[in-house]
Amino acid sequence: MKSLLTVWYCPGTHLHMWKRGKHPPQTVHINVKVLDRPGPPGGPISIYGVTSEKACIAWRPPAQDGGSDVSHYIVEKRETSRLVWTLVEPKVQTLNLKIIKLVPGNEYVFRVIPVNKYGIGEPLESEPMISRNQFVTPDPPTDVEVSTITKDSMVVTWERPEKDGGNAISGFVIEKRDKEGVRWTRCNKRTVSELRFRVAGLLENRSYEFRVSSENAAGVGKPSEPTIYYKALDAIFTSG
Repeated sequence: MKSLLTVWYCPGTHLHMWKRGKHPPQTVHINVKVLDRPGPPGGPISIYGVTSEKACIAWRPPAQDGGSDVSHYIVEKRETSRLVWTLVEPKVQTLNLKIIKLVPGNEYVFRVIPVNKYGIGEPLESEPMISRNQFVTPDPPTDVEVSTITKDSMVVTWERPEKDGGNAISGFVIEKRDKEGVRWTRCNKRTVSELRFRVAGLLENRSYEFRVSSENAAGVGKPSEPTIYYKALDAIFTSG
């Protein structure tokens, strides 16, 4: 004889059943499979790799999946100064995500929502975080020198700074200033990664000084001390 019993079951509680009759009580083991939307992801949400414009987050699967595998996660963000949540990604199938296009200096909260075939589950919110770099601009280069002087060019060399600000140096900015002028002018249009640069387009008989700055993901650092003035002239060799 078979019997069918329907029981409303709340996840996280214990289910006890017994049979009343002439015979002694019997223990019955029942496997209960709950079919529902998933519970919140496992927390807390980990936030790492934060810069002024991006952050990475990671989480764990929910303890209660609702009897069906989680198919994906919805990730949203909200500025703490606002009430409205903004969609970041509608279908994340991993347990981490890189969030980009943050506004530098703003404070954000993120939330992750699991989804299975029965619907959208409960969200998990992160702690607030501020989008700012965890590093600073690098120190100035050292030992800036000028050599190979001609009437229209000079070669500037330097050494890397001891402190990169916590982020790898991506390049250097070389600037010049005419002795008769007041403004510094950038010499390189493209990124310079080597420790030397040939400055061309100088005016003959004009004197120039130079300085060099280091650059990383936080920006361009303070410039080095300027060199002495060098006059743009071809070298004159005399015999004897």
